Amino acid sequence: MISLSLLNGAPGIYFPCFRGVRQGDPLSPLLFCIAEEVLGRLIEVATNARVLLQILTLYADIPGQVFNPHKSKVYFGSRVSSYVRERVQTIMRIQPGMFPTVYLGAPIIKGAPKVVDLQAVFDKIIPKFRRWKGSSLSLAGRVSLVISVITSSFVRTMMVYKWPNTLLKQMEMAMRNLI
Repeated sequence: MISLSLLNGAPGIYFPCFRGVRQGDPLSPLLFCIAEEVLGRLIEVATNARVLLQILTLYADIPGQVFNPHKSKVYFGSRVSSYVRERVQTIMRIQPGMFPTVYLGAPIIKGAPKVVDLQAVFDKIIPKFRRWKGSSLSLAGRVSLVISVITSSFVRTMMVYKWPNTLLKQMEMAMRNLI
């Protein structure tokens, strides 16, 4: 079936897409951002837990994802009544979460982070320094390793939080010791 559509503002022939978007397609991140924007706006206008559950279910059906209440948590503000908390948990079948928590390896905390909040992230990376120190890498290899692997391990949390100076100095010292 051939139908007319607008192509660069002028009428053109519609061409169907048979294969969909593949991994690595340059359009993939853009389409994901558009879908996330729609989801965010729908959540903003959701008036109760049933509507929110319908939105999440509909959103999950479109790309074939599954909403798993067993892997999900709901976080409430301090002003939310216990009645509302219980209703939301019952309707959505989601357990409440508590702060601090970890999401994708990065801690989620209230307020400015302290050393104790980010120490676990730091402590996960330091053993890698010790393993690589004894390897037979050249100086250039060790520098490349520090720049690419070690610093990228911290990037996610550094984009969200301003790290305490104490941890930054410890990280710098560990990186220098490796080189």
